[in-house]
Amino acid sequence: MSVEFNEEENLEDEIFEVDEELLRQILPKRFRKEKTIEDREIENWVFDRPTLIALAKLINKGYLSELVSTISMGKEANVFRGKDSAGFPVAVKIYKKDTTLFKDMMPYLDGDPRFKRIKRKRSHIIYTWCQKEFKNLQEFYEIGVPVPKPFAYRDNVLVMEFIGINDIPAPRLKDTVLEDPREMLNSIIEDIRKLYENGFVHADMSEYNILVKDESEYYIIDVGQGVPLAHPMAYRWVVRDVVNIVNYFNRRYKLGLDPKKYVLEVIGEEILADYLML
Repeated sequence: MSVEFNEEENLEDEIFEVDEELLRQILPKRFRKEKTIEDREIENWVFDRPTLIALAKLINKGYLSELVSTISMGKEANVFRGKDSAGFPVAVKIYKKDTTLFKDMMPYLDGDPRFKRIKRKRSHIIYTWCQKEFKNLQEFYEIGVPVPKPFAYRDNVLVMEFIGINDIPAPRLKDTVLEDPREMLNSIIEDIRKLYENGFVHADMSEYNILVKDESEYYIIDVGQGVPLAHPMAYRWVVRDVVNIVNYFNRRYKLGLDPKKYVLEVIGEEILADYLML
C-alpha cells in the first residue's frame, strides 16, 4: 500500500527533544562510529532538523525503522538502504535541500498540469519534486513499467522498494555487461512506448537511470522528471529518451542501430515529423 502524507502531525515536541538521539537511531552504523568529513557533510546537509522530522513520521507509520547503508550519493539526492518496521529492506531517497539543481527542476514542473501554483521557494520546489517522483512511480507501476514500488513519502524523503539481491544493490546499466544487449534494448524501448501510450514520458532515460538485476530483469529509476503528454515539451523529451538509450547501446556494444527507427516505433511517423530534433 502506498501512502502520502497531507495531514499535519505534531511529533516534533514528542520525539525531537534531542536530535542526536534520533540521528543515532536511524543512521547507518558506520556513520555512528566514524566522523569523517564525508560523514559530517551527510549529517549537516542531508539530516537537517526538518528531514529528521520527516523520517520520524515515516518511522511512526511503520514505513521505516532505520537506515543501514548508503546506496548512492548524488547532486540531487542521497539514497540509502533501510529497513521497514518488519525488517524488510527498503530504499530511502533523501533529496538535498541545498542542491543547486532545484532550478533545473522547474522545466519539468512548469507545464505539468498535476502541479500548479508552485512557489519559487527552494524547499517548496524540493518537496514538490519528491511528491512528483512518488506520483510518477505510482503511475508507472500501475501501467506495468518496471519501477521500484513506491511506499510513502514525506517532505523530501521517499520510501520505495529496494532493488537488489541479498541486500546488495543492483548495478546501473552503465556498470553492467550484457550478453544480449539487443534484447534488453528492445525491452526498454517497449517500456518507453508503454509509457507513451498511457500518456507519460520518463524524460531522463539513460544508462544511469536503469538498474539491472539480471539479463531479463531491470528497473527504471529516477522518474522525478517524468511528465504527462500534456506537458508542452513531452514529445521532444520522449524522442530524446529513445535517442539517448539507443545511442548508449550503440556506443557500448557497437550495434550500429538507427535511433530514428526506434523513435518511429514509439511515437509514429506523423509525430516524428513535427518533433524529431536529431
